[in-house]
Amino acid sequence: MFDAHDTSWENDPELLPGWLEYSRWEELRLETEASDDDYDNMPTEWMSFLELAANGYSPQLATCITSAFILVGRIVGQELDEAWMEGVHTRFAFTGVEEEQRRIER
Repeated sequence: MFDAHDTSWENDPELLPGWLEYSRWEELRLETEASDDDYDNMPTEWMSFLELAANGYSPQLATCITSAFILVGRIVGQELDEAWMEGVHTRFAFTGVEEEQRRIER
């Protein structure tokens, strides 16, 4: 559903300064299966980025989630704001043929 190679998030004006450099370094470190000892040689100003990443900070993932919310908003016909999130919604579940057959046989 989402392009994992989409780099448009890199142009986000709210991206933390230095994040791109850190994330490229970390990606290369993981691709080369480098040792965790590399963190000892990491620039000290990146320590806060390492902490953020360990706590789930991911601008790329945030862009995907935002895109999903925009898509769902278009499907339901309105922006997914707080009022919509707190509202009551009808849910329809579509089961597969095999599952329906098992239900009937019971």
